[in-house]
Amino acid sequence: MEPTEEKREIQVAYVVDFGIEHYEPITIEQSANGWWMNQRKLYMLLSAFKMGMSIQEACNFATISIDQMKYFEQLYPKMRSLRKRLESEIVFRAMKSLNDGLEKNPRLAMRFLELRDPRFMSPTRRKQFNEQRAMKGLRPWREDDDNLD
Repeated sequence: MEPTEEKREIQVAYVVDFGIEHYEPITIEQSANGWWMNQRKLYMLLSAFKMGMSIQEACNFATISIDQMKYFEQLYPKMRSLRKRLESEIVFRAMKSLNDGLEKNPRLAMRFLELRDPRFMSPTRRKQFNEQRAMKGLRPWREDDDNLD
């Protein structure tokens, strides 16, 4: 008698679609006792990541444990990449807001450049910057440097 492969029928509970470009919806299978059967908890978790919350904060917000979230990501590996994408969403929105505001607010634009690139720092600020680098054991920044280490 040959061994037969048992075909498990997948019962779809619902589909997670956050409407993010390049991310296909994720089909959630029926589960007898998975916390993710409560769609509200899953959407609260994902929304928390989209708001920029840490893993601990997001799990608290969704009223689940970190271990529960990790187990869920083991079952649904695509959720990990979705989480990473959602975590960066707030940075994308902040950068867009900053870019939109730069033309309207030259002081904001200058502050951004100063923080982003030492070439735009005032001599006083550059001195402080190099002192901070020295305290960390890094070499001072020089005008001919292409980037920071």
